Amino acid sequence: MRVKRNKNHRRILRFFRLTFGVQEPYHVLVDGTFLTHALQQRIYVKEQLPKMLEGRTTPMVTNCVLEELRALGDRALGAAIIAKGYYRLKCGHENPIVASKCIAQQIGQQNQRRFLVATQDPELLQTLRDVPGVPLIRLHGPVPQLEEPSKTSQKRKAALETQKLRA
Repeated sequence: MRVKRNKNHRRILRFFRLTFGVQEPYHVLVDGTFLTHALQQRIYVKEQLPKMLEGRTTPMVTNCVLEELRALGDRALGAAIIAKGYYRLKCGHENPIVASKCIAQQIGQQNQRRFLVATQDPELLQTLRDVPGVPLIRLHGPVPQLEEPSKTSQKRKAALETQKLRA
């Protein structure tokens, strides 16, 4: 089972690398929901991401994600402490906004900075599936998994291929 999962991750990463230029070191934007679920499942995100992606990774959080975790109080105290150890991405918000909106703004319409996103938030996942070129990481129980490329990403790849054929 494990070999099959690794092959699948390699195939998905190859798709994003060749089509959208996502490459090492992988910049992974981590959401608070992902951190709290990882903590409940006793998953060390900083150790598991490089194993799963088979390369160097830089887990990142925004100031809004940290503020949201701190606002949750004791329920997310462990996740907030873990998030403090990650690279802090400056989002530019004077007053913190909802973490899912902040991450969606960091990704933008084209994912120019080539982030991977690790989240458990269903609304954020749906929003990011509409943006081409965003690899999504989710937890299925104690196992982190890379999602299949979204329909938008696949359509974008097909459009790029037809454009290359015409040139």
